This record gives sequence, structure tokens and C-alpha cells, in this order.
Amino acid sequence: MQRIARFCFANLVMMVLAASLAVVGADASADKTPGGVASASIAALIERAADGATVRLEPGVYRETAVINRRVTLDGGAGAVIDPTEPFIPKWVPADDVGANVWRCPSDKTPQSLVIDGKILAALRDDRVQQSGDWHWRKLLASGTPLSGFRHIRGIWLWRRSEKCIYVHLGDGSAPASHRWSVLWRREPALSLAADGARVSGVTFSGASCAVEIGEGARRCAVENCSVRSYENTGIRITGGASDCRVVSNEVTRGSYENWAPSARGGREAKEEYEIWQVHKLAGNYDRVGINAFRAGKGNAILSNYVHQTFDGIDTGDYAVEKLSIPLAHPGDGEGTEIAWNVIEDVRDSGIELGAGAIGVCVHHNRLTRTHGGFRFKLPRIGPIYIHHNVLEDDRGFNFWFSMDSSPAEGYVYHNTVVGRSAALAYSSLVEGADLSGTPRWHLLNNLFVCTNGFFRDRTKGALAPNFVSSHNVIVGGGDPWPGDPSKDATSRYVGAVELDAALHPGERSPAAGAGLDLSTYRGGRPLPGCEPGYFTGKAPDAGAFRAR
Repeated sequence: MQRIARFCFANLVMMVLAASLAVVGADASADKTPGGVASASIAALIERAADGATVRLEPGVYRETAVINRRVTLDGGAGAVIDPTEPFIPKWVPADDVGANVWRCPSDKTPQSLVIDGKILAALRDDRVQQSGDWHWRKLLASGTPLSGFRHIRGIWLWRRSEKCIYVHLGDGSAPASHRWSVLWRREPALSLAADGARVSGVTFSGASCAVEIGEGARRCAVENCSVRSYENTGIRITGGASDCRVVSNEVTRGSYENWAPSARGGREAKEEYEIWQVHKLAGNYDRVGINAFRAGKGNAILSNYVHQTFDGIDTGDYAVEKLSIPLAHPGDGEGTEIAWNVIEDVRDSGIELGAGAIGVCVHHNRLTRTHGGFRFKLPRIGPIYIHHNVLEDDRGFNFWFSMDSSPAEGYVYHNTVVGRSAALAYSSLVEGADLSGTPRWHLLNNLFVCTNGFFRDRTKGALAPNFVSSHNVIVGGGDPWPGDPSKDATSRYVGAVELDAALHPGERSPAAGAGLDLSTYRGGRPLPGCEPGYFTGKAPDAGAFRAR
């Protein structure tokens, strides 16, 4: 399935490239030193560029951060890398008082990130590791995470403010001095887009806290065909009310030192792998998101990206309003966001996460493989939200799931295909004092669920009664949300098996063929997006993301 997903992604990138407009404007090029580090400053090149110009970077490593604050295109080409880290050659000494294979070195400043042999090393945060027990800093440095030690995280570091020093433990027992190190001292993004029409294309980013930020003052900006090969906190971020911006055909991976190789799922092994995320969530700097639309403006699009080996793949929403008791300060944040044609693989938390107002958000034709969280709904408030023609496969925890609190939003989940172990839909992870009204304005329609645990699982111990609308789904594995009450969903079909080909298309004689409902008039006589009149042939549409063959 991974090969299929990457093949689809590559074709999408080629389509986007073929449709790209020619760049016009003046050129400005940087020289590079024989050592490979660029001698020219990106900031100076941008400052000299005329409005509407293209600044073409020569190959080399640009060890700086920069802001595009005018209508300028930064064109990277092959070999242009923005990496704001600096070489780091400290004097390491053993810290045997903490544990075997623990080392320390002095540092008056707080590092934002440590990079070992080109990989981001997992960081502990001094103010979060003072509690006694398995997650105390001494225990973590000496022994690693509680279940797997250093087998998955492979190494950690901590800056102790009271001692003004850095501690490191590498799980293979090697001395830090035997490795190549660099350090990030800066919190600002490697590149910030803060103008109407600013654009970056073809640049490789490495080592920054955030690779690219489309922020305050940004409109009609674009990040296209870039490679984020490592980052500390966020790969690409849209924030500060930025609107009508596009993030298209980029590859984003965290580039971390942890062991991300896929392995058999289930049982203790899955819990051990989950510690790759927990060490950050419980003891470090929280989430690490591939592409994040956080307090963004209207009309942004996140299209045809390949996001892999991150914690969350693509997020929208706002962590400050993850309880219904907290009012939305800005309901229109993220309005009209489109998330489509992305491939998301091997993430340790949510594949796609949606929250806050979520007005007019449309998420379609994405492929999620080996995600812990699949689609996570952090109580979207308003909607409408449209989630259609997505494929979720080989889940490691959840597929579609509602968490934190009830969701009063108007939402539509339709023509999706889910193949995996976990139930297709779950209620889970309520916060203290959560509202219990459930999800009464959500509609699940024409989906194909081929899951060992079937359709629905309540992981809230009965706190929320399933009260969404369900119609014309085809389900393998049981899991009826309303067992014994056919009046709740008389049109969905529970079957023993559905034959799928390698691309997850059902056969023309499968139970999914012709099992759906015509959605071209479903919403008050209007079509749901992607289901305009004529969108299917025959008497009825097929269930799932693909037409039956």
C-alpha cells in the first residue's frame, strides 16, 4: 500500500508541476563558498529584489532565517538548503551521577534543538520532568521511556537551567563526541512569508523550529515543491490570519533520530512505539505537526503534499478552545480551508485533526496509512464540514474519532473507504466536565468500512450515546451503533466480506456496488461537494471512495 500511495503522490506532483505558471521577474543569485555554505544572505537578496521578482538561489547551505515581506518569489532549485543550525563541538564529560552512558556539557544558552548526524534528537523540557516516577528527568536520562527504554526513541537530551548544562544519553552507548552535532539557538521560522503574493518554491529546509511560516500580513502566498527534511516543532504553518494561501506538493518529515520503521501492530509493541510520541507529549515540547493551519484566515488550501514520520500530519484548529465551555474568540478562523490529495504515512498521533469553528472546511481525496489517530475531531463547533473520498488503511488506534468533548458542528462524512483493525468510528478521550450531547448534526453516508472491529466503538464507557445520522454504509465486522434497533439505520448493510483489489477498489459484484444513496440533492436539495448531479452511473452510487470495478 505504501508503494501505491507514493505512486499516487508522485503523479499528483507531476500534475501540479505541469499546471504551474512560469515565474516572471528579475533574477538574483547567491554565491557559495568551497565548503558548501552560501556566502550571500537571503535577506539581502530579497531586500535588493524588485516587486514581483524571482530570487533564484544557487546550491549551498544558507545558515540563516529570513522574511519575505514583499511580492517576491524565492526559487530554490536543486541543492539550495536553508538550515539555521550551527555546528556544535562541546566538551562532553561523563555524568555518572545521573546514570551510565549519560554525558553533560556546559551551555549558558538554551538550545532550541540538538541535531545528531543530521537527525533531530528528542528533547526533554526542564519544567515538565520534575515529577517523581517514570517521567522524572533523572529516570528518563538513565533508563529511557518506561516500556521500551531507548529501543525506539534511541536518545534524549535535556538542558538544565539551574546547572546551565546539557545532558545527553544515546541508547547505543556511544559517546556524544563520536557523532556530528549541530545546535539550533533560534525559535523563529527558517523562512517567513509576510506579504501579499510572497512565494517559495523548490527549497530544502532542515533543522529549524518551523521550516516555513505563512503568517501575519500574508495573503495569496504559496509554498510549493519544497522539501522539509527535518524540523523541531512544525514543518509548515499557516497562522496570523493568513488567507487565500496555498501549500502544494511539498514533502514534510520530521527527520528525527527515533526509530520510525513500521512494524507489526498490536499489543505491547504498539504501546512501546507510542512512546516516540509520549516522550514529547508528556515530557517534552508537546506535538510536532507536519502542516498546521493554526488561527489561520479564510480560503487556504493544503494540496498534494506527502507528510510522513511526524506526530500529527495535517491540523486545523486551536488548542485554546478544546472545551465547549470555552467560547470561540474567532469562529471564522480557518474558514473555507481545503485539504485534498495529500498522502500521510506513519504518524504517531493524528493523521488529520480538525477543530475550532471549521466553517466550510472540505477534506477530500487524502490517503492515510499507518496513522495512530486517522481523522480526529476535536469538537468542531460550527461547520459545515465535508469529508469525502478519503482512504484510511492499516490503522494503529483510530480511524474516524470524536474526542475531548461533544461536537455540535454540522458535518458530513461520505464516500470514504476504511480498511483496518480498529472500528471505523469511535467516541473516545473525553475531557473532565465534557458536554454529553454527542454528535447529532453529523452524517455518515455511503462509506465502505472493512474493519475487524466494524462500524462503531464507544470508548467513553457509555458517557455519550451514538446519535449521528447513518445511511447507506457498507460494513464488514459488525459494530452496529444501535444493536437491536433497525429503525436507527435501516439502509446500511452489514456483510461478511467485501473483495478489494490492491488499490482498495471493490469488485463490480461486491456488496458495495450500487449500495449508496444519491447525494446530489442531500443537503436541502443541494449536492454535497464532490457529488454534483451526474457523479455516478447506474441506479445508485457505489459505497466507498472508489467506483466498483
